[in-house]
Amino acid sequence: MNQKQKCFYTALGAVIMLIGMGVGATLCPPLIAQKGDVLGEIQCTGLTVVDMSGEPAIVLRADENLGNGVVIHNPVGTPAVLLVADETGNNLAVADRSGEPAVLLRTSDLANRVIVRNPSGKDGIRLSAGKVANRVTVYNPEETNAVQLYADEVANRVTIHNQVGIIRWEAP
Repeated sequence: MNQKQKCFYTALGAVIMLIGMGVGATLCPPLIAQKGDVLGEIQCTGLTVVDMSGEPAIVLRADENLGNGVVIHNPVGTPAVLLVADETGNNLAVADRSGEPAVLLRTSDLANRVIVRNPSGKDGIRLSAGKVANRVTVYNPEETNAVQLYADEVANRVTIHNQVGIIRWEAP
């Protein structure tokens, strides 16, 4: 193939490309990925947002067995905040760096509770408000009752326990 033929085929290819671009620009409507600022509604049973390394950062799920929930992971990858709603009630847990629940809020038909755990993972303080009784309990580091305030339909009570959980003082 000589130089003249090479130039002809190059020019022919350029003309065909220009015709294709012109036809595409005039006959096909422009593609728009999204109209307006709001996307609308997305329906799914699970959605996972991952961080730059591909690890889950936020997980949304709708599950008949586990309940509907949101889990937010800390930068280490362990769950930091859990929000779950199921048929037994609603739960909110804030975890420590290792992923163990440190603060729990629970609601149910029988009682609503707030539990604060010490760094060892044992209950430190528990508040409970129920249909029959209300209670505030403070535990020692070994998760043995230390102080308990209790109120129900029959009586109100305060108890103070020793290190092994034996009642040392009680009123009334």
